[in-house]
Amino acid sequence: KIDSPIRSNEASVSASISFPKFLGLPYSIFTGPNIPRTEVSGSFNYQDRTEYKRNIASLTYGYSGTFLKRYRFLLNIPRVSYVHLYTLDPEFKQMLERNPFMRYAYQDHLDAGVGGTLHYTTNNDVVPKTSYHFWQVNVDLSGNVISMFDRFMPRSEQGQALILSTPYTQYVRGEFSVGQTLRFGKSDAHALSYRFLIGAGYPYGNSQAMPFEKQFYCGGANSMRGWQARALGPGSQALDTSFSIPSQTGEAKLEFDVEYRMPIFWKIEGALFAECGNVWNIRNSEPEASVRTFYKTLAADWGLGVRLNLDFILVRIDVGFQTYDPVAAAWYGPGKWFTGKSCVHFGVGYPF
Repeated sequence: KIDSPIRSNEASVSASISFPKFLGLPYSIFTGPNIPRTEVSGSFNYQDRTEYKRNIASLTYGYSGTFLKRYRFLLNIPRVSYVHLYTLDPEFKQMLERNPFMRYAYQDHLDAGVGGTLHYTTNNDVVPKTSYHFWQVNVDLSGNVISMFDRFMPRSEQGQALILSTPYTQYVRGEFSVGQTLRFGKSDAHALSYRFLIGAGYPYGNSQAMPFEKQFYCGGANSMRGWQARALGPGSQALDTSFSIPSQTGEAKLEFDVEYRMPIFWKIEGALFAECGNVWNIRNSEPEASVRTFYKTLAADWGLGVRLNLDFILVRIDVGFQTYDPVAAAWYGPGKWFTGKSCVHFGVGYPF
């Protein structure tokens, strides 16, 4: 519960192997120095929270590389993960039983499909010093191949097809972001940066809801910094006090960020930023999230930041202040910022 002592432990182990070639295709197909790599990785994650204990085992096989100097890609074919929840808190279990949407999001499941990322940028430096722009597309498809054998599988009480007594997920998920940084002033020391991000996921077939780990969230060091990670949304929905740690997620996301960066002294930089966005549920949307009143569910914040730029790495501290909260449908002035309507975040690298 939100007002109870927070207990959260997590441990993970992972291993990967990378081959400097595109396994399955000859070198002669590729020209130049940018030969794609083949990546095989596996991981195991253990989570112990007040509401539940959970294991996540994952295995991926894919290819990564660059082409035309400015494009990077990652293609996982396949990617497989198995999620198992156990030792559920009795009150949390009752809450899941009362809310079918949440129950399907938190159930045991097998997630097997393909995924890919395509990234374009005009500056590949770790800490860019010149003007540049970028865009990125992420796509995930899950369960479509397995669904071809759906008719031969046993069924759960809810009618879901099972593999080894576990339902498989079936959904499509996409995300697109675009941004630009404009350098100006003496020695290009000042910068104005912006980012626009939109994403959506849709469950179908054997799934009634997106898996929790595949849903979108707002808040944190790189998104809506006036809120703690996963503490905003969906829509104008109030914070769910069933969780000891905020776990607000949604099936769609929209966000716009703008940030002014300026030098202070030595390698210390300052920042002034403003953000607007939220997450929403598509299949379980609230009336206030309709198109006509959509703008009322957009949250807004602003903030200040201090960064240490060592050229090869950048570390930062940002303080975000909430200016509009869709839950309370209220605008907040300075009198509220220091009484619970602000957050402090530590990050590595620019937020976008």
